[in-house]
Amino acid sequence: MTWITLRAALKALKQQGRVVSSEHIKTLLAGESPEDALRELGLLFNRTAYQQNNPKFLQLVQSASDKPKSESPKSQSTPRKTESPPSQPALSYAWKDCPIKLLILIQPADDDGQRQAIISATTYEDAPLIAIENAADLQWPASILQLLKQLKHDLPTRKHLNQSTHRAKNTQLLPSAKPETNSNSSTHQVNLFS
Repeated sequence: MTWITLRAALKALKQQGRVVSSEHIKTLLAGESPEDALRELGLLFNRTAYQQNNPKFLQLVQSASDKPKSESPKSQSTPRKTESPPSQPALSYAWKDCPIKLLILIQPADDDGQRQAIISATTYEDAPLIAIENAADLQWPASILQLLKQLKHDLPTRKHLNQSTHRAKNTQLLPSAKPETNSNSSTHQVNLFS
């Protein structure tokens, strides 16, 4: 599924027999929870794209009745048995029932010594909501501060393990040099460029 403009969303809704005005959508966007109101119309809302003035901030939600139906078989004389795959339970989008994935990526310090934190929140495999904040301005819970302190303490060990792993991989990739003997001499030569 791709993000679409307001105009494209209105056109798609009209094709589905749902006539909605752009003014109504704009009123919903100005409300307290446009995500919920737009979802009732069959639209997903990308708040980040909307706030960044990206015109493609809506997405159609396809219900089972909106999906294309398979064509009927040409021959109706012999009924075919179709086995449907075992049905999976519908994903719950109720706040208390759905898993929430929250990711925080703290970028390296910029020239001013500031670190940006990219925060994303999503559920299931849906498009994430994204915010970018100054990491120093965030109020971290004690458990996360403890993890960050532990990670900072472990960095030298992690660096050593990473270098050892890369060294071992590189050593395995290098061909071993075999000495070549000269029958007239007792010295051994190693051919480095064969």
